[in-house]
Amino acid sequence: MDDSQYVGCGIHGRRVATYVCQHIVQTLRDGQPRGFWPAEAEAGELYPDSWCTECEAVLNEAGEWNDETEAKAGVTLTRSACYERAKALNEVAQARIFHHEEGRHSVETRIKSGCETDFVGSCADAKL
Repeated sequence: MDDSQYVGCGIHGRRVATYVCQHIVQTLRDGQPRGFWPAEAEAGELYPDSWCTECEAVLNEAGEWNDETEAKAGVTLTRSACYERAKALNEVAQARIFHHEEGRHSVETRIKSGCETDFVGSCADAKL
């Protein structure tokens, strides 16, 4: 990867740049899962663009990404560390739903990382 595919972070240093919808950014702020739908990854791509369940519904209704669907999604630049955290938050939520549906007791899990306090200032405002 060339330097244009990275974004700086005051906590994690230089990380791979990636794009997510504004709702996934909100998940990182408040810990409330909203679903995590990654695009089909290209060869060697570790962090494909991703969006929430609400944006998936908008995409399915429209049939493709376009100016209107992208505006509703509020596509936001972030970094790979936040991408992984958002993905994990949603996986934990899915596991809880599965365990609940199967009649098993599950313990609520909260994932914490060093970027909880100010990831948006260092990622969403970054320039590629």
